[in-house]
Amino acid sequence: MNELDLLIEKHYQKKKKEVFSFETLLEMVGDVIGDFRPVLKEEAIPTAKSREKMTYEMSLIPMPQFSELGWARLSTPKDGGSRPSSDPRQQLAQYLGNIGGDSLRGKIEAMNQFYSGDMAPENFESQSDKISKYLSYLVAYKTLTSIFTGFNASSAGFLFEPWLAILLDAETGQQIPASGPGGGDTIADFTIFKGTRKISLKAYAHGNLKVGGSFRQLISDLTGKNPVMEYIAVTKEMNGDKTDPMSYSGELHFKSFNFTLENVGDIIYQVSAGKHRNILELPLIFWDPNIVEMSRDKDFIEKIRTPSPTETDIPKAMDRYDIIFEEEFAKSGLAKELEDVREKFYAFVVDRETGKYRHGSGLHAKKPRSPLTPGSKPAKPKASITYKLFVEQYADFPAAIMSVLQSVHERWSSEAGVAMKGQAMGAKTKLLKYQNPEKTNARLKELYKIDGEVYRIALNHLRGVIFRKDQFELTEAKLNALIADVGGENLFSYGSYNVGTIHIGRDNIQQVLERCINELNTSILDIFASLRGLTDNINQYVSHGLEDERLITDPQTGARAEAQNIDKKTGEMVEKE
Repeated sequence: MNELDLLIEKHYQKKKKEVFSFETLLEMVGDVIGDFRPVLKEEAIPTAKSREKMTYEMSLIPMPQFSELGWARLSTPKDGGSRPSSDPRQQLAQYLGNIGGDSLRGKIEAMNQFYSGDMAPENFESQSDKISKYLSYLVAYKTLTSIFTGFNASSAGFLFEPWLAILLDAETGQQIPASGPGGGDTIADFTIFKGTRKISLKAYAHGNLKVGGSFRQLISDLTGKNPVMEYIAVTKEMNGDKTDPMSYSGELHFKSFNFTLENVGDIIYQVSAGKHRNILELPLIFWDPNIVEMSRDKDFIEKIRTPSPTETDIPKAMDRYDIIFEEEFAKSGLAKELEDVREKFYAFVVDRETGKYRHGSGLHAKKPRSPLTPGSKPAKPKASITYKLFVEQYADFPAAIMSVLQSVHERWSSEAGVAMKGQAMGAKTKLLKYQNPEKTNARLKELYKIDGEVYRIALNHLRGVIFRKDQFELTEAKLNALIADVGGENLFSYGSYNVGTIHIGRDNIQQVLERCINELNTSILDIFASLRGLTDNINQYVSHGLEDERLITDPQTGARAEAQNIDKKTGEMVEKE
């Protein structure tokens, strides 16, 4: 081990006696696309005889560390410096940042140009730049293939989001967390260009695409800070052996369109199918000729507010409570006492108008408190203190009053928590008189032109926003056939719905790698191979208890031999004085 340590720590000269340690070499190889340019030498194209002996495999292509959290995180070191090259996101960004094109369409075209072998000399500044970019494209293909063939659908989706964010913007592209600071308040999945452009990503098997989600959140985005919400939809068309996921290869088809503040109604109405179109229904009040003036009233929003599913219709609930009161008093032969007891009950125990208890918190119409029956010991005496005080306040009540109140309470408890819940929402929904999608979409167009603020209020009171469980959904067939007909400005970020296709799969990458061998300086691939061998040997040597010396000393495959090869090949690539 001492000899290996000495070999690894070996220094050699570079220009003004600047020294390289092996640690520096590893960092340089990891950052090859950014740091090798000034020191690479061109190598002669291998002869046919030498190429026959080459066996460069996909495994030699560098693989950035896979990390869902690491790729998604865009943070600046506490000391204000740059992110270290070991940072998972930085590892990926240093490769994807070299992919050509300035948009999704441009980057797909650049990747396809590389895939087909059509990259021209003018695409490169020098031989070292050529090597740098070739490796970047190979890494891009390898990581993308690994995402879709090496992980289940859920994990692949979480990895694909930051991968695409970094491809589109290597400097500031980042995934949006599902919750916590900056997350959970948007339908978007990632942002680019310092957070100024938010994008939602959907990936499905080809033919099964569904672009959908919370309509409430979509409208919140569009009427808030994100008046344009870009959607990128990717369909996977893959073939392979089902028993070997890594054998799969095929195509990723990229499509894209934008929801905007103006076109959201048109897209839902024209492209949605069946029940999903019903989310586009608006209360009748928005057809009032004076809607602009009405909307300025400070109480307008409260007037058209729909209660939540858990809210109780208080007046209706208390009417029902009166009926129970009357029936139980009649059954007990105390009908004559009813009015006096009920009047005092509402004056001392419950506010009939609000349904709230007068002493302490709580809503009688929703969660009734248990009365205190004489001689009993309730589990929670505090919860029934108002009943006790009520009886003590009116000592002239007949002794049977408390038992009747107990009966009233038992019946009310069985109804208030179940039958009464949600009645407020149902009653208000009927009063609002929602109009059908066709009329609603036409009215939204009018409101957009009449008054922007009223238009925003209308969008936030569509049925699909008020009823939180309602989702929007656009199928692949509908999108393919109808999305282009929506028209309007800013419907497509990349000129059309269909953006492009990327080929992925181990076989596809292997073909590209073999074609690239003539263009790459083969010494760099030898370095990657030896780095892998060096790492594997040292890991095995340690895990085997430092006993198998062959892993270190074998003259052909040992760690020492791999380190010597790295030293030799790097020397071939470094300019000497």
